[in-house]
Amino acid sequence: MRTHTCRFRFLGALALATGVFGAGRAEAQDPPHPGLRLTRSPILLSAGMPDEVRCVYDEDGNGLDDQVEQGIAQRFVPEFRFDEDEPGSSLLANEPRAVFSILRKGDTLTVRYVFLWKRDAGFVNDAACWSGHLGDTQAMDMTVRLTRSGHFWYAEMLGLEGFTDT
Repeated sequence: MRTHTCRFRFLGALALATGVFGAGRAEAQDPPHPGLRLTRSPILLSAGMPDEVRCVYDEDGNGLDDQVEQGIAQRFVPEFRFDEDEPGSSLLANEPRAVFSILRKGDTLTVRYVFLWKRDAGFVNDAACWSGHLGDTQAMDMTVRLTRSGHFWYAEMLGLEGFTDT
């Protein structure tokens, strides 16, 4: 049995991974598709691979190609927009930091994002009792469907659960 030392992986600066997505040009024989086109299969057929090879492509053991997985997580990472009354002192450069983990069930992926802040200034309208504290986390789950159409694989966002007040 193989153990994994890291369930969540860092998203870095949330930049789009190169080499994972197609250039956006559809092939003549492939029908149009609303999802993000991948340049290769996200699913690894790793049953016959030696562990040292499998770990290169699937470090977390979820059956997905790590490079494609990273690209999907980066492409669909939620964007934060803060209230205009949010104290500037509560937001540090490059925050929130994001880590992710992906669970696959058939053709559906659940991308669990966890966002990390060094500090939280508390509630904007909480003048009577300061509720600020060091460190804060927030999780969101995104559902993504994988499909194959013609020669290509596609990833399509289906939904988002977590804190999404509008």
